Amino acid sequence: MKAYGLTSRCTGSDALCFVASALASQGLVTTNQVFARWFQDRVEAHRFVVEPIALNELDRWRFDQATGRIAHETGKFFVVDGVRIEQRSPERLSWDQPILHQAEIGILGFVVKRFDGVLHFLVQAKMEPGNLHYVQVSPTVQATRSNFTRVHQGRAPDYLEYFLDMRLSRVMVDCLQSEQGSRFWRKLNRNIVVEAQEDVPLRDDYCWLTLGQLNHLLRQDNVVNMDARTVLSCLPLAAPELEGWFIEDYPKCIEAQCGIDRGLLRVPDNLFEAACLMSLVCPANAEAYAHTLRWLSRQRFGADQSVTSIAPREMRNWTVRSDAIAHDEGRFFRVIGVRVDAANREIGTWCQPIVQPASEGLMACFTRQTSGQVEVLLQSKPEPGNADTIELGPSVQCFRRDHREADLPSFTHDADNPDFGIWHVNTLQSEEGGRFYREANRNRIIEVGGDWLVEPPDSYRWVPLNQLRPMAVHSRILNVEARCLLASLGAGTLAEGARSRYPCPK
Repeated sequence: MKAYGLTSRCTGSDALCFVASALASQGLVTTNQVFARWFQDRVEAHRFVVEPIALNELDRWRFDQATGRIAHETGKFFVVDGVRIEQRSPERLSWDQPILHQAEIGILGFVVKRFDGVLHFLVQAKMEPGNLHYVQVSPTVQATRSNFTRVHQGRAPDYLEYFLDMRLSRVMVDCLQSEQGSRFWRKLNRNIVVEAQEDVPLRDDYCWLTLGQLNHLLRQDNVVNMDARTVLSCLPLAAPELEGWFIEDYPKCIEAQCGIDRGLLRVPDNLFEAACLMSLVCPANAEAYAHTLRWLSRQRFGADQSVTSIAPREMRNWTVRSDAIAHDEGRFFRVIGVRVDAANREIGTWCQPIVQPASEGLMACFTRQTSGQVEVLLQSKPEPGNADTIELGPSVQCFRRDHREADLPSFTHDADNPDFGIWHVNTLQSEEGGRFYREANRNRIIEVGGDWLVEPPDSYRWVPLNQLRPMAVHSRILNVEARCLLASLGAGTLAEGARSRYPCPK
């Protein structure tokens, strides 16, 4: 096997280095075949048991029978509480629901390293109790503050020092991002990518992958977890060095700018992936970007919603029982308890509350191509846990059992119709497995013709793809559902094949 050289040489913009990694479809450290064997070995290496239990049986958690609130005995981790929402605009609604208060900022972070100049991401095969199939590809570090400060009295997460001691690494991406505003109260995580300055010891549950390899895994069901997807959505890809180049010549440009052997790089072999990549690498028009942000400001200004904290036992249409907190009609979700055995986690056995959905979700983005750009249909999505009430969500974001057929969100039937548009992505992805129990969302990216929905409703907007990456590096603009779909846009198998001769617009 060839010994690929470690180098921290920083040539070309960070965006160009990320694009180069995206075009490396075969890892220089871990080949695709080696990864498949390694991942299966990690799945089989440990015994995992997740057992549903009653809420009043949760060890080290206090289930207040009088109020229905659930909290850890240390006051850390998170609290299960209730809220009452009064929404007067954009439509008049009132409801109660449980919500998770997690008043701490966690770390979702990748360590990256260059091998023969190509950035590789240090990924973890991580078990979470709510994941479908338990083990999924996760960031290098995925930990709440309570975890990494060792409130559980277990060991600290591996590689944590690269995110706390900046003498060991160089920050490439660093932003605060929200999580599910329908379930969490103003929860934020630090999405961060750091480049290690020295050699990095490799532990059993970790391996190095290029962004191209991760992009390939994103096209598979339940392999790359939600936490990895949200960090990948924040990577800057607008590389000024590529402006004016034809896409098939990207490897030549990258070789000249970064010193990477162009033979390691492959460009997309279908028109949609090529169009997405070219849209992503072109810097956003500043005036158009500002116009989109002004539209978002108007949407937020027009939203009128109040959220009041109440005890779970005060919630209308919900019942607090010893085994679960559940909606009276079996809709939305339940809060249940689980006992977990996982030998490779920082602590091997623990109990916790967890949210179990009533149905599979549907998260879909419609795209179109206009004037050489890929555009995405986004909606201004109000959710009770959002600090600014509204964040930008995908074209369709719903759980079917949350709605009656006549009240399904706009465009749901279109997103479910295989004869409508071209389905470029259709995967089933687990949500955050540390808080949600076997919650899965159908993720779809659907290309439509330019004559469909030319004038969308006021709460929807066509947004050029190259505006979304800049939005993703700012806190509280794109919600987590939109970011996870953004990670998949243009993320196909990058291999040799037919080329379309379209230059990146200047």
